[in-house]
Parts: sequence; C-alpha cells; structure tokens
Amino acid sequence: MLWLPRKGEVGVTGETTAFANARIFDGTAAELREGCVRVAAGTIAEVAEGPGPGDRIVDCRGRTIVPGLIDAHFHAYGARLGLLEIETSPLSYLALAGARRLAGALGRGFTTVRDPGGGDAGLAQAIREGLTAAPRYLFCGAALSQTGGHGDPRPPELGCCLGGGHMAEVVDGVDALRRAARERLRSGAHAIKIMASGGVISPSDPLRVPQYSPEEIRVVAEEATRRGSYVAAHAYSAEAIGVAVANGVRSIEHGNLLDAPTAALMAERDAFLVPTLVTYDAMERRGAELGLAPVAQAKNREVLDAGRTAIRLAREAGSGSGSGPT
Repeated sequence: MLWLPRKGEVGVTGETTAFANARIFDGTAAELREGCVRVAAGTIAEVAEGPGPGDRIVDCRGRTIVPGLIDAHFHAYGARLGLLEIETSPLSYLALAGARRLAGALGRGFTTVRDPGGGDAGLAQAIREGLTAAPRYLFCGAALSQTGGHGDPRPPELGCCLGGGHMAEVVDGVDALRRAARERLRSGAHAIKIMASGGVISPSDPLRVPQYSPEEIRVVAEEATRRGSYVAAHAYSAEAIGVAVANGVRSIEHGNLLDAPTAALMAERDAFLVPTLVTYDAMERRGAELGLAPVAQAKNREVLDAGRTAIRLAREAGSGSGSGPT
C-alpha cells in the first residue's frame, strides 16, 4: 500500500512528493501505464513521465498506484450477522470492533466509506483526532425502522422491549420521525437512513413488503432536504423502491428486485442505486458457518441472482448506479 500525504503534511517548503517509476491504474484505461504521480498539499497535482525539480521522490518500482476506492455501503458496527446480538452488545465493544473494521478497509485501499446504518459522532471524532486509522468516514447514525421492520431485531416469539439503537432504532409516526431526523442531523450525520422494505437478516418481516407510510418517509426527506442532506433507503422490491423514491428518497440501498418502470422513476427523480452484490455472494458461501439463520439464508438466495438484473435495468434507464450522492 502506498500512502499519499494528508493535506497540510508536505512541510513549510511546499515541496511536492513524486511517486516515481510506478505502474498507474487510472480507473479508466484497460492497461497500466508507467509514470510518476506528483502530489502537492495532499492532492494529486500531475501524472507525469517523471519527477520535477525539487520533488521529494518515493521510488515505487514494482508497485502499482490506484485511485482511492469508495465503499458506499459499509457498516462499522456490523460485527455480527445477527441484529439482536449487535443491538444488545455494549457500544464500547462495537466502537472498538468498528475501528478495527475501518482500519482494515483503509488497508485494502478504501479512502472513503459511507456508513448507512450505524456509526456516530463519537466514532467520527476519534477518526478526526487520529485515535484510529480510518478512511474518510461518512456516518448516518442508527437507521430508522418501523416496529416489526428490517431494523427491529426481535423474532416473533420473543416478547421483550427493544433497547440498543446502535445500527437501527425503531421509530414510528410522523412526529417521532421528524424529531429523530433532526437529532441525526444535529449530531453531524452525513445522511439519514430509513428501512423501506423487509430485509435478509431481519427475523419477522416479509422481504418484499414496503415499510413506512408515504407520510412517514416524506417527513424524513423534508427534514434532510432542508439541511442540504438526503435520505438513503434500504429497499428490495420495486413497490418499496417506488414508494421511497416518490416521497423524496435519493439513494436506494440494495434494490435487488428492481423492475424497469421503477428504474425509470428513479432516473426521473435523480435517485441512485447502491448495489451490494458482494455481500449476498459472501452470505451464500459462508452464511451457514457464521450462524446466519435458515430464514435469512432463504431470503438471501432470493435476492442474490436478481441483483445483477437490477444493475442492468438501472443503467439502461439512466439512473445513477454506484457511489450515489456522497
């Protein structure tokens, strides 16, 4: 891994660092090119044949330089596959586990991650202060879920009150959602995440059924828009995606069961699809050994193959697909 200097770390002389003799992948060309990447004040200034006068030179012979990667759907607190286990864990444990996961992401070349469901101002502050190595971290705080929705970790047979609120918080009703949205924005959340359909690892909700009423979704979108932010929605089915986008959601997470008319609606409303296919592939291969419940394994198989079709439909319709409005 080649580390570029952070902004402000180039010294009082204003010298430029030249990463010379490197193989360079620019994210577009099919072939690597030989050359030199010159960095000034933490920003790439030039891709050139060689270093310039006065450059501090880092010889990268035999190594490859790539652009920093972006993970638009990363859960720092997702230390387990079971929602109930996560939500009943001490936050101190999840924060330490999250710091380790973020450092691992940075080591794999991810320089920006967006956390749509979890993370908080304290973790973000620790990163800013250099207490842990991490990418640029865009947290959303606990996702908003209706009772019995994707963020409600209680199985039907468990009669208990819900605590936690680390990755998701159960909030019902327009007024309560307005307060919850404002609280997340107050604490510095990059965006607001809602659960707009059932999910793979949630124990008590059908996968395809829309969650939250249009009025509930709309009030969250209004609060986010007023602050120059946006709403990201966990949604699988075309119906759930349609309700979310029609009421102001800008970023659809997963979207595996998207259809062509709904893809066209997303394009019309300037909404983005953030696919997460690698997750379903990993859960298909390793879910059972990691304790994924049988009902969740069945849901996962349903969405795994459909995800590739969803990406194709989104691209054909001209709706965004990839990093989204980060």
